[in-house]
Amino acid sequence: MFTIGDHSFEVSLYRMRLENRPKAHKIARAKMKETGFEFGNAITSTPSTHSHIQVALSKTEGAIDYAALLYLEFAQHDTEKRLIVEQHETHEFVFIRIVDGMIEDDGIYTTNSVQQQLESLQNFRKEESWQCTIIGDVDEKIESLLAEFTIIERAKSLRTKIKGLPENDRLFSRVRLLPGKYALKGRPNIRQTNTKLAYTAVSVFVLVLVAVITYEPEQESFIKVIDEYKEYKSTIKNTISPVPRLKLAHNEQLLMLTSLPGWDLLEVSINPTNTIYTMAESTVGEIDTLYKWAYGNNFIVMQSDNKYQLIKNGMNRAVYQGEGAEIPLVNADEVLNSFRDAVRLYVPRATVTVQRDVPVKDEGWLKREVVVQLSGHFKEDLVTIANIIKGGLKINVDEQGDKIVGLPIGLKQAHYTIDDQELVGSLELIIYGRN
Repeated sequence: MFTIGDHSFEVSLYRMRLENRPKAHKIARAKMKETGFEFGNAITSTPSTHSHIQVALSKTEGAIDYAALLYLEFAQHDTEKRLIVEQHETHEFVFIRIVDGMIEDDGIYTTNSVQQQLESLQNFRKEESWQCTIIGDVDEKIESLLAEFTIIERAKSLRTKIKGLPENDRLFSRVRLLPGKYALKGRPNIRQTNTKLAYTAVSVFVLVLVAVITYEPEQESFIKVIDEYKEYKSTIKNTISPVPRLKLAHNEQLLMLTSLPGWDLLEVSINPTNTIYTMAESTVGEIDTLYKWAYGNNFIVMQSDNKYQLIKNGMNRAVYQGEGAEIPLVNADEVLNSFRDAVRLYVPRATVTVQRDVPVKDEGWLKREVVVQLSGHFKEDLVTIANIIKGGLKINVDEQGDKIVGLPIGLKQAHYTIDDQELVGSLELIIYGRN
């Protein structure tokens, strides 16, 4: 929370993505009740089609969503990848990352933290083309790193303008955090047609610049992309990939290990909405240290039954991304065998078992729920499993030749405990494929 003149602003909000249809406000209200966030706002993410809504939730009434304000001002018409960077008088930075017309990350960071994130984008997501808006003057060190990206705009700060505006100014109306019953109603961009939930909760992506030596296998399965099975394609487009969630869990465990003194990570729970890290205080741990660290790294802290939990929204992506993504429909047995063989080879002692099959009538495909059992494994094994899924299939796309795509595997949930850095627990995944 920070102020400009008489106005209060908030960043690092809980964010989710909904299809722009009439039940969107009901879904958001249900999430508010579940999480305890009483206030929120909603803006459309793609003005050309108004196909999705970004919903931000908070516990602070009347504050203004600063990331959404800058998004509407500088990046609303973008569907590509955009960074917005603004340096404050305190020498901290507002750093916003936008992907596919949606705020994927927003927060206030130190110079070192912004430097780390920019270097991580260059190293881990260098295949992605990032455009950048720089607001005002920034530190020379950050300026030199931003030069590696495509700088498309250098904008003047809105701070002078904001200071002179009244509370009811139109600039604030769409991004002010209002009580639940007002937060979504009356928004002009929320359509009144039927709905289907297709949300992706997003949040801060804390990237740790580390070298993880893991094998990224390529499983060969020659299949042809089928342009049928509409329900299958629709389902898989809205299915959360386990790949970024597992890699993020690895990175955040390493971050806690190296930068949070006096506290031990006991267990991790991953669900489609967020990741929950349960912490234990050691003999030298201090509660104040935990809260300061959590604030600096954009975690929400909750206390329950004498335990402290650090909660972060899921950094979610679809299994197959983009409008033109090739979506393979391969036999479910083939996917299972390919995945199981790779896990046996590269993650020794981990087992893959089938829980049940859920056929989809008249469509010729099914959802196969599987469990990966971990026992005495390490955080690096999470990255290896993610890489197995990421590079799992070689497909033949008509006359275009072969193309590598990920295995059609989605995330259901995961839970594991940690003892002396060893992981014990399970990853619950869903395989999509032909009967």
